[in-house]
Amino acid sequence: MDELESLVCRFCCAQNQISTAYEEFSRQNGCTSTCMQIMYLIYNHPGCTQKMLNESSLYPKQTINAVITQLYKENVVELRENPDDRRSKAIHYSEEGKRRADEFFLKAQRIAYDAMQELTENERNELVEITEKFARLMMNNVNR
Repeated sequence: MDELESLVCRFCCAQNQISTAYEEFSRQNGCTSTCMQIMYLIYNHPGCTQKMLNESSLYPKQTINAVITQLYKENVVELRENPDDRRSKAIHYSEEGKRRADEFFLKAQRIAYDAMQELTENERNELVEITEKFARLMMNNVNR
């Protein structure tokens, strides 16, 4: 394995560890990482539809429907009639669901914030700038 292959491998392992940390956090808080990611999309796009969630994620329609159905049964989300398209329902957090989501995502943010705080200011800036650049380059290479 040459040096570049080794760095790619290390980078992929680091990404996997970050994903694993979020998965573990989700489990500790009674949900799956898939559920957490869908809840996060709803959190940032109140009133979205299942179709919108499908378009903005990599999850199949069945997975999104299963998660939304479970969140609805747990009174975390409400499904409201969409005046623009009565066939689809707008997804909103219930009052209790919003409180739980606020608490959940504040905890998740705190984990990343605490980890970031352990880096120097220069390391933080470099990490973000290089990660953003790498993400752009990856998208450029995918779209070639």
